Amino acid sequence: MGRVDPNPDKPAAEATPKNSYASDVQNMLEYCRSNGIPVPAAGGAALRGVQFADSGPSQAPERNAALHGQLSVLIRPATPRTLAATEFSRHPLRLGSAVLLVIILAAAALAALVGYSATLAGATQQAGTVIVQLNYLCAALLGAAFSALFTASPYIRDRTFDPRYVLVYIMRLVLGVIAGLILANLGSGLFKSETLIAKLGTGMIGLLGGYSAEAVRSILDRLVEVLVAAVEGKDKSKAQQLELSADIIDISQAAAADPNTPADVRDKLEQLLKKLQKK
Repeated sequence: MGRVDPNPDKPAAEATPKNSYASDVQNMLEYCRSNGIPVPAAGGAALRGVQFADSGPSQAPERNAALHGQLSVLIRPATPRTLAATEFSRHPLRLGSAVLLVIILAAAALAALVGYSATLAGATQQAGTVIVQLNYLCAALLGAAFSALFTASPYIRDRTFDPRYVLVYIMRLVLGVIAGLILANLGSGLFKSETLIAKLGTGMIGLLGGYSAEAVRSILDRLVEVLVAAVEGKDKSKAQQLELSADIIDISQAAAADPNTPADVRDKLEQLLKKLQKK
């Protein structure tokens, strides 16, 4: 079953406006046809009412909504929104949001790959310069774009990509680039003992950081925990020293007040107090 054309004399771009019952029904019928999903016989009768839904007054608008609901159940887990988002058209202005996202991510990955290759030689010879950071940036962008494309792939394949998540993918791309830059700059110090990771080079470490921003966040959280533990450990040791000093002072005073305290005990207590005071 092909697309419904309510007015053959009308130009194709104007035949069925977007974001309407008619356009949704056409997308769902095309999806059912291409995937071999049988449409109930009752849908054929209701389809006649859809032809007038957007080109003039409808004699039975409730039939349009009924057919829309029937087809929406048939195409699950896809929805009219996801079908429209993953629709491919030769007209650039009618591309779905998922297709546009794929084009943007693929272009970013291609640009990152070219930039990484162009800056690789200079980055190995001029450590610490701007070209090194540009190399890290390209590597992180390549990893982030690959991750976003890989994540979106099954949703686009199954035509269940929801355009409401486009901003989430853009955020993942930005976070991946930032995470890759952070990990590339920290990598030389963090992974010295890891032979395999050290052999990859800082650029590839940046690519890994761009691919998984969550992993970089876990590393940063771990570093923060180590830093906090180090600071708290110093504070606790000082508090313990003060508490111990107070106890020794009390013992010394009690020993000095007792005439039966041996002289060697008093001397040892005084020496211990002097050691604590030096610390």
